[in-house]
Amino acid sequence: MARHPFEMNCQIEFLNLTAQKQVFNQNFAFFAVLSGAISVHSDKKQFLCQAGEILLFQPHTPFRLQRVNEQCEVVSLRVHPEFFYGSYPALCTQLLSAPVLLQDTQVKQFLLLAALSALKKGVGWELICSSYICQLFFQLLQNFPVSEKSIKKYTDRLYQVLQYCHSHYSQKFSIQAMAEQIGLSSSYLSHSFKRETGISVQEYVCRLRMEHACRMILTQEQKSLSETCFASGFSDYRYFNREFQRRYHCTPQQFRQSLRRLGNPYLYTAGFSEHSAQPLSLSRAQKLAEDLLYSSGLAH
Repeated sequence: MARHPFEMNCQIEFLNLTAQKQVFNQNFAFFAVLSGAISVHSDKKQFLCQAGEILLFQPHTPFRLQRVNEQCEVVSLRVHPEFFYGSYPALCTQLLSAPVLLQDTQVKQFLLLAALSALKKGVGWELICSSYICQLFFQLLQNFPVSEKSIKKYTDRLYQVLQYCHSHYSQKFSIQAMAEQIGLSSSYLSHSFKRETGISVQEYVCRLRMEHACRMILTQEQKSLSETCFASGFSDYRYFNREFQRRYHCTPQQFRQSLRRLGNPYLYTAGFSEHSAQPLSLSRAQKLAEDLLYSSGLAH
C-alpha cells in the first residue's frame, strides 16, 4: 500500500494523549484540544490549554505536552514548510510572528474542517483539505506576518545535527563521524543537543528509526518485519522488537495487526514515537470535531 501523496507534507491525527511527551519536529504543528486539558511546556514557559483552545508550535521548536485530565483528546495537524513551496515560499524558510496559544476562531474553524475532510475522505477530499489548510495559513498571515527569524537559524549547529540525523539514521550511525563533519567535538555536540532538545542524540536517532519502521509497517505491507527492521537502521531484530514493545506496548506484529483492524491507516500517530497517544475511533473523532464546531458557532 503506497503512502498517499497528501501525507508527504501534511498529517492529521485524532489522538487520546496518554502520557507526557517531548517533541522536536520540523513542521508547523497545530493541536486543538477536543476534551480535557493539556499542560504545555515550550520556550521555558508553562501554561494550560483547555478544551476548545488551539496550540501552534513552529518548525524546530521543542515542546512538551502532558495531559491534565484522565482523558485528553486532541486533533493534531502537522504541515511541513515544503507544503508552501509553490504558493508562498516565505513559509519554507521563515517563522510566523504568532504566539503558541492562538485565540482565533477562524483558525479553529479551518483546522477542524480540514481534519473532518481527511477523516470522512469524500470525493476530492485532498483538494478540500488542502484548501482549508491554505485558508488557515492565510488567516494567520493576516494577523501574524512572517518574522525576521529564519527557520534554519533556530540554531545553525542544531539544524546541522538534525539534518545529519535525518540523512543517516537508516545507516550505521556514528556521533563521532557526525561531529567531525560538523566541526565539533563529539562530547560538546552531545551535550549541546541534549541541552536544546531535552533528549540525547542516540534517543533522537532511535525515535527516527522507530517512526520510519512504523511508516513502513503502515504503508508497505509486502515487506517482512525483519526487512523493516534493517531498512530503518537497526542491525539486531531482537533489539528492534524489544525496543518497539517498550515504546508502543505491543510487538511490531501486533502493531501491524491492529492497523489492519483499525481500517483507516490515515489515523497514524507518527509524531508520538513513545506510547504517549492512541488514535481515536472514527466515530469518536468525528463526534468531537463536529461538537466543537457547533459549540463554537463555526458550523456551516
